[in-house]
Amino acid sequence: TALFDAQGRTIVALGEELATLPESERPSKVIVMTLTDGLENASQHFTVEMISALIKQQIEVYKWDFVFLGANQDAIRTAATMSIPAGSALTFLATTGSSRRVFQAASDYVSAGRSMRAAQPMFSKETRAAVIAEDDDKPKQPKVTPAPPAPAVP
Repeated sequence: TALFDAQGRTIVALGEELATLPESERPSKVIVMTLTDGLENASQHFTVEMISALIKQQIEVYKWDFVFLGANQDAIRTAATMSIPAGSALTFLATTGSSRRVFQAASDYVSAGRSMRAAQPMFSKETRAAVIAEDDDKPKQPKVTPAPPAPAVP
């Protein structure tokens, strides 16, 4: 996964695009969400230090919001290396149910941020637990009652 290259290119391109807009046409809220099922292992243009500096600048100067959703990893720890706040990071499992729940949590996060219900939305402990809960969409195994033993033949 060339995670840092993807993030760096996105941040730079979005920043350049927004800079061309008149102030009155720029969005009041920018949310950049990273969703990954892998750890960084292939970037060639951006390092973690470069990404951390870019994200920190966009947060401090332009008030952008960054969200990190990572499957099968400690997303909070990974996000911290990139200057993404812990409250904006969420770990999920690479399963159907967990993926569905992480997308719902992301949608709720964006809605809270856009409606300004929270100055800085955060994933709650309850959301974190629900997202990684055991899937409830797996087919249930029927309970099988063993047949009684066959009668002995005389």
